Amino acid sequence: LDPDYKSLNKFLSISQDVSIEVKTFCFYVDVHKKLDNVLSKKTDTTGIEYRISPVSIFQQENSISKSGNKNITFKIEFWHPERTLTTKEVSILS
Repeated sequence: LDPDYKSLNKFLSISQDVSIEVKTFCFYVDVHKKLDNVLSKKTDTTGIEYRISPVSIFQQENSISKSGNKNITFKIEFWHPERTLTTKEVSILS
């Protein structure tokens, strides 16, 4: 048996898309790690689990000469192994 194996959850998950505006020189992996650290701290004692997936990275043409920003969008899926989560619980986390 694989020690990292987890069976499928029998309770529904809730997902939300989160878009974060960052400077163009910020790397996706750094923003992902920061988001993961924040969510890890918020869910540490709740039993809520999550998965972060990339959706898109949007940067306008000539953005360096304009705002110098880009938007990184993540899909975050939340679930609890023993019950169905409420929208209110998930909104507090994201």
